Amino acid sequence: MALLHVKTTWTAWAWGWECLVLLGGIGSFAALVAVLAAFNGREIISPWLNVVTLNAIVSVLSLSMKASLAYLFAECIAQWKWILFAREARPLIDFERIDAATRGPIGSSRVLTRTSGSLSLKLGAVLSLLIIGLDPFSQQLLQFRPDLVKDRLQSAVIPLSLWYNMGEAKQTKASSTETDYTKGNETIHTETVSVRTELPLSMQSAILAGLSGLEQRVAVQCPTGNCTWPTFTTLGVCHRCHDVTADLRRVAGRDLDSVVNVLVGRTSTLVPLYRAGNKSDIANVSYGLNKSTTAYTLPNGHFIANRDRFDGPMYNATSFGTGNPNETNTMKDIDTLIWAMSLIYPAPDAAIDYWSGWPDATLRAMECAIYYCLKNVTSSMQDSQLTENITEVPSIREPDSWQPLPMRYGNGTKVDFDPPPSYFSLEFNSIYSCPTYTNLELRDPTTKRVYRVGEGSVKSISSYLQSLFLWNRTLDGPVPEPVPGVREHLEKYHLNGAGRINGASWGLSLNDDGSIRRDLTTTVPPTLKSFLGRDLNATFHSLSTSMTNELRRGEGGAQVDYVEGRTLKPIVVYDTKWAWMALHGTTLLLAVVFFGITLWNSAGAGAGAEQVPLWKSSTLATMRRGYEVGHVLEGAGSVPEMERLARKTYIGKLPSGDLAESAACIGTAREGQPSIKGEPDTDCVSATTGGSANS
Repeated sequence: MALLHVKTTWTAWAWGWECLVLLGGIGSFAALVAVLAAFNGREIISPWLNVVTLNAIVSVLSLSMKASLAYLFAECIAQWKWILFAREARPLIDFERIDAATRGPIGSSRVLTRTSGSLSLKLGAVLSLLIIGLDPFSQQLLQFRPDLVKDRLQSAVIPLSLWYNMGEAKQTKASSTETDYTKGNETIHTETVSVRTELPLSMQSAILAGLSGLEQRVAVQCPTGNCTWPTFTTLGVCHRCHDVTADLRRVAGRDLDSVVNVLVGRTSTLVPLYRAGNKSDIANVSYGLNKSTTAYTLPNGHFIANRDRFDGPMYNATSFGTGNPNETNTMKDIDTLIWAMSLIYPAPDAAIDYWSGWPDATLRAMECAIYYCLKNVTSSMQDSQLTENITEVPSIREPDSWQPLPMRYGNGTKVDFDPPPSYFSLEFNSIYSCPTYTNLELRDPTTKRVYRVGEGSVKSISSYLQSLFLWNRTLDGPVPEPVPGVREHLEKYHLNGAGRINGASWGLSLNDDGSIRRDLTTTVPPTLKSFLGRDLNATFHSLSTSMTNELRRGEGGAQVDYVEGRTLKPIVVYDTKWAWMALHGTTLLLAVVFFGITLWNSAGAGAGAEQVPLWKSSTLATMRRGYEVGHVLEGAGSVPEMERLARKTYIGKLPSGDLAESAACIGTAREGQPSIKGEPDTDCVSATTGGSANS
């Protein structure tokens, strides 16, 4: 059978339809990408003419691409029938299998599993299977998601504080007259000046909420519950914390715990100093006095002390709070300090060692502070939940701010008022806070804008914090030494400058078996419990944030400005899932490769190769050459019988120099021998075109 060796005329349009459908597939793919990109993130549109939706357009484009590629694959796979049989003798059944692959996935599966030979043909079979997935994948391309867009009909505003002037500090004067008879009945007039502060309940509640771990909310206006604002700068309260455990110094002495007892008000009598050779002091040892004690102190004089190996209630924490940066350990650089507090306490994981092993205790010491500052705020609200990203802005305290004004008596005489430099801090003092002060001013060095805190606000906030955390038996300040001999007692053990304790907690002790007896803890002042057993940094963070939000509320004497933002309304938008385009893109790319390979092999490219007729899926071409091998299937009355004979029959070309009409070789495999792979194991008898072949 001269099956394939015929003269073939290649024309420019030999693959014209295939090129057109390939371009059509590429165009459909490009249009699909363009549509998905154009509508990605856009609000869902109404169906055009109430009929056509965007999903329908996506489906049409995907289907158009699929149809184009299906036609291309069918024609290219069909051409591989002629390419393979022109190269070598193959089982006749391969012709049937390859032809079936052009008609659907079952035929393609048979080519993949039962046909040996060309990888290019199997690539085409794989591609014809892949295009089946284009439809379900296209359904996943266009999805929906909620989004927020600007609502131009409503406005969103959020406050920032420029000047906080809520709170009062009023001078009260009392005059008295008495006669000094020792000086010739001289009349003496006395005028007493004191300061009374009053902090608004709103700021008091903000402070208490912050100490409880809550934050006072900002008074924000967002009608839809979804808004954004540009970054802005506001007057606020910042916080800072430092771990000062490494600064603790251990000091041994006698009855140092009695000093703590006096300072926190547990006792009113100080244990006498132990003096060697003093019989009364030696006798006191038998009564439980003059016991060895150990203290741990910080550089600013804050300390804690307990009796060594004592099994009674011990101090588990002491605190020292101040509004004067010079009395702190690590906050001396803050010139707008509101309140600083150091806390000495046992390590949370070493409580048992603490009580059973004093003075070999594992202690921790922290110092935290809050202070006036400027803050950059970036705010957004989603689902009525406000989120703010806050950072501190470097600021400069104006040199002329917070300066005392001259005081005068009722008769106009100027009061001689010369406080020490340490009292030019913002700390409230019952004596040195009597004069009227100028406002506290902070300047933004970048924008040159000035932010202010009123005199009454500074004094009343400081006074209120002292009422919460200051136990007034500390040695410093105008309060006299509570019990004589305290300073002498401390100085004996080289604790000069110590005695700074204005808060303590005690009440835990040991049982007989050494376990901890958890009695009710006593704390002075009671609000000190807000810091015990909690993250001190987190507490000061919530405190500063809550106070900042109160500064921004803009009520009463506060001066605020408002930042306009964008009001967002919820909508549903298209959401393109580009990952589902992978199959479309991969299939199209491989289609171009497969088409190019088919063209290359059909043109007879390569050494010794010959052109192959471009018969592709033509039924006429099959009929033209089919009669030459039809006698092989004579006697087969059913398809299974014909397939059985086709598996045994090999067809191919005989060596011949006549390219116009080569002889055919028909070989029938011997019974019981393999017939699908390899060369036929029979002698080949040739037959000329139009004749009959006998084997």
